[in-house]
Amino acid sequence: MTQPLSRFLAILCFAALPALAKDAAPETLISHTVTLEPRGAGAAYVDLHAGKAYDEKDASAHKADLDFVYLLARDATSVKRELYDLSGHDTNLPPEVLGTHAGLVSLGWDDDLVAKCKTVADLKRMAGSYTANSFSFYGTMANNAKGDLDNKRYMFLDAHGRMGFFSIKPGAGDALVLEIKITAEPFFK
Repeated sequence: MTQPLSRFLAILCFAALPALAKDAAPETLISHTVTLEPRGAGAAYVDLHAGKAYDEKDASAHKADLDFVYLLARDATSVKRELYDLSGHDTNLPPEVLGTHAGLVSLGWDDDLVAKCKTVADLKRMAGSYTANSFSFYGTMANNAKGDLDNKRYMFLDAHGRMGFFSIKPGAGDALVLEIKITAEPFFK
């Protein structure tokens, strides 16, 4: 091999090392927090990937990115807190926000498991038994006299196929705070 060609190949190999190292590093889950505050008809819409919440008047402008609606209902004996996807299974939602399909499944993970799930590889290892058919179009977070949370963690598949999980904490008044971890790309390929 001639010396200029050898030198060129050596430079090319060294230039490729950062790209190879980047590919070898585990992909970290995107993490953010969003507060859902039901207003008006007791609804708040959420885009889990962007970590944004919308009220009813702004939801239709973001329809393609919405995953769930948080619905709050009160009667004489209970407070019900639920999340529904926007597939139309819930006929009480306005037609201008319907269209996206997402899914939920309640999780029994403790704080230690949540802390250990930092990368996409961790999520694949910990949620390997889930398939795209494992998820429901809704989840009930509370249905009791005070509205206290019965289910505080959910695995989800968002409207664009990205998978993740969130923990729910009570916020001020009827608000809920979601601590979200989600993949950047679709989970099931």
